[in-house]
Amino acid sequence: MKKLYSCISSLLCLAAALLTSNCTADNEGTTESPQGTAITLSATVEGQNTRAGSTGVIDYSTLATADYGFGVFSSSASDGFTSWLNNTKVSYNGSESSPVANPEDLYLYPRNWTYEDTKYWKEDTKISFYAYAPYVAAGSGTGITDVSRNTAGDPTVTYTIATTPDAGVDLLWGINGDTGLPWTDATLKQTGGPILFTFRHALAAIGFHVQAIIDQDNNTADLTDESEVANLLGDGGRYIITVKKLTISGNFYPTGVLNLKNTTPNEPLWEDLGSATNTTLKVNNDLINAAFRHPEGSTTETIMTTNSLTGITQSAQQLLIANHTTTGKEQCFFVIPNTEQNYTYTVTLNWCISGKAANGTYVAEDRTSTINVSGLALQAGFKYYLNFVVGLRTLRLDVTATDWTNTPVPANVTIEHGTSANSSLAPLRQ
Repeated sequence: MKKLYSCISSLLCLAAALLTSNCTADNEGTTESPQGTAITLSATVEGQNTRAGSTGVIDYSTLATADYGFGVFSSSASDGFTSWLNNTKVSYNGSESSPVANPEDLYLYPRNWTYEDTKYWKEDTKISFYAYAPYVAAGSGTGITDVSRNTAGDPTVTYTIATTPDAGVDLLWGINGDTGLPWTDATLKQTGGPILFTFRHALAAIGFHVQAIIDQDNNTADLTDESEVANLLGDGGRYIITVKKLTISGNFYPTGVLNLKNTTPNEPLWEDLGSATNTTLKVNNDLINAAFRHPEGSTTETIMTTNSLTGITQSAQQLLIANHTTTGKEQCFFVIPNTEQNYTYTVTLNWCISGKAANGTYVAEDRTSTINVSGLALQAGFKYYLNFVVGLRTLRLDVTATDWTNTPVPANVTIEHGTSANSSLAPLRQ
């Protein structure tokens, strides 16, 4: 089985101007103080990120809004600088209207990234800088559960996966974009004062798409393949396909420690992973997209006559999981990377076909489809979509993957299709 070969493109980080006590909007130069030159820590993140306590996929602009930001550590062999920045929060404090509508805003207002107690360095001082996002003061529950230093003094972030998508949070770490490694022994001459972080995603993500195809060969490699019998589905159609719940079970690392001092360029350094354990990730009924969420307890007639319940349509790439109720952003599972391809993941989809017979009566059939996925390497920085193609008789699945900038990457996996329930509704089709 082939392993995924790719790396996600860097998330662009911007330099901020130097923060000094006598700098103004018209003065772009570097101003020395008796302490030395001020150090500026700033970034913009292109892509998606979340934070512990704020779930779901959140776009780059959220990092620069109130209560967000990124955390920074530093270390140095020079006197007075050891553990000098210790999970220091860097925040965007812009006051202009719509401050982060697009990345260009951060070019225009670089000084609005600030941190408390401005630090300075001299020409001969060497300092190492490490960063992660989003910032948390103290973690708990799932997501970022702890931020500290290990016995060697390396800054670390402890992470625990969530088993439901509404509790899923993302994690990024910051590096020198030129080297793919942390800012180790940086000097004033090298940087001029600003520290330019490139943030990368340390986790893998899993999402789900659904599509209905009736009386076709269900070519899952072509997500634009649609049936010519469109009037069978949706508003005014004879059938509605709804989803009750979904689970994916397999070996996932429940918790791990991300060392911010990565040693391989552009790759996260995960430590203390222990053993991957059999874990079930669940998309419960209340997290299903409302357009095709099966209304538990409703009659088949109600399902067939509720205008807002369209069921799964033939449109490609419909998100199975509902968007975040507050932010409107996509929700998915965030998991610790695991490139072991000997594992098999079992996906179980509980769904229902409701229909109206030729004689005017309503009928429904519950179905449970179980599919095994093998050879899936969960690499950091990739989002994997399991794409369900649902028919009246069958359910098929394929797997696609994109990096966090939505560039498709090859995902070569083995799909072992299980059997669904009987096809008792098939004779009713007109």
